[in-house]
Amino acid sequence: WAMLVLVLLLVALCDAAQPPHIVMIVADDLGFHDFGYTGSEIKTPNIDSIRYSGVQLTNYYVQRLCSPSRGAFLSGTYPIHSGLDNWIPSETPWAVPSDRMFIPAKLKQANYSTHAVGKWHVGFFAERYTPTFRGFDTFYGFYSGVEDYYTHMVDGGYDFRRDKQPNCGKGCSVVDRGATGTYSSVLFGEEAARLIENHDPTTPLFAYVAFQGVHGPQEYRNSSLQPYIGKTQRPHFSAMVADVDEGVGNITRALKNKGMLDNTLLIVTADNGGPVSVQDDIGHFESDAIGASNYPLRGGKHLLFEGGVRVSGIFSAPFLGLKANITYDNLFHAVDWWATFADLGGLSPDAPAPYKKIDGVSHLANWKALSTSETVPPPRDTVVLDNQTSTLIDGYGVNVGIVHQGYKLIVSTRNCGWSVPMPNDKPNATNHDTAIPHPLLFHLPVDPEERNDLSQQMPDKVQELTALLQQLSVDRYEWDLKKYPRGKPVDGVWGPWVDESEDLP
Repeated sequence: WAMLVLVLLLVALCDAAQPPHIVMIVADDLGFHDFGYTGSEIKTPNIDSIRYSGVQLTNYYVQRLCSPSRGAFLSGTYPIHSGLDNWIPSETPWAVPSDRMFIPAKLKQANYSTHAVGKWHVGFFAERYTPTFRGFDTFYGFYSGVEDYYTHMVDGGYDFRRDKQPNCGKGCSVVDRGATGTYSSVLFGEEAARLIENHDPTTPLFAYVAFQGVHGPQEYRNSSLQPYIGKTQRPHFSAMVADVDEGVGNITRALKNKGMLDNTLLIVTADNGGPVSVQDDIGHFESDAIGASNYPLRGGKHLLFEGGVRVSGIFSAPFLGLKANITYDNLFHAVDWWATFADLGGLSPDAPAPYKKIDGVSHLANWKALSTSETVPPPRDTVVLDNQTSTLIDGYGVNVGIVHQGYKLIVSTRNCGWSVPMPNDKPNATNHDTAIPHPLLFHLPVDPEERNDLSQQMPDKVQELTALLQQLSVDRYEWDLKKYPRGKPVDGVWGPWVDESEDLP
């Protein structure tokens, strides 16, 4: 009996020592008001279940659009330090520099099995910037930022791959033509569920699942559309949201069936605010404004108003023993996932030399304190929203802004109005299409909708936040977009086009 008790004790200790699994689900361009739990008419029962059994981040910021947010999630660094402060067109030689450690590479130090599914969009012009060269064991999805949901074509080329092992480049990376004709949200939900079903639960899992939905083009499955015909002004958009929610349900069920759910940090986050119809400097309207709502917030994707950078983020973590249906109100930024994941894995929440330091901070101690009477100081009081020096590749102007101790300074962005709760499927909620006339200052705790500009009453606060942003940006990194050739599909397929023998950052 003594020997049996000892064996059982050792098994229990080994189980307790294993870090939790981490599954991060990213929904593309989903608005602040586009979930069932936020009061939307769109039904998201699977996402809602995570919210009501878990925690909502109520003071959560990302970057104003896709590539910068994804770079922040994965590298733990602000765009001012990664150089990735705008979206990456397919042909553009741009990426997060390789001296920024991606979180899967960090988690390998704790023996995590790491997998990426879905949209990449943080650079692929050379092999070193593709997923399996940055710490992921496998990748299934597309490298670029937008494509047809069924044909998987973008800018004249096919973009859908399976990278089946670490450092999977030429001769290893397989173009998956079999995906043609199948809706991407279905492919990604099923692939993520399959990964979980085939996973050994005794090894910690990190799965990064980035759905294409609900980014434009406005494509959907008819089976998902029918329940919304005549029920909403945005039935087509609602169908796209429903398809993402179905994928989330597949993932959740797979975790439960495998007995992994209770030891999993399960996250659902948007990458930026929902796009609204804003006219850019050259007279184009935001083509992705296909029905998202950021109600009651101002603005949307591409802009620094709350509707563009403050998003809905939720997580469940049963192993922390937290009460269900609670909120986490401390300031949290996209870069903080990196440090929090590392902390969960029992690792130091920073990148080792020779990698550059991260900007993120861990919130693990604060999360644990949610179930106790312990008081833990907030881990941050400042987030850098953006500090562009040029427009680079789009017509949305130079975007510069910061949040500090409840005050938000927008030095530069385009003007915009407020979302309505139920917009049309067509471009929605626009009021203005010009640059803001002067820096704007808002006190967010009392004015989250950004209706009362305090810049004229509080010039000292404007000066203080301007100086702080400059201080935080002194070691900024800027990418040279003219140094490398632009790419194009080869034999009708997108892939890396710059050789590793080149001088690459």
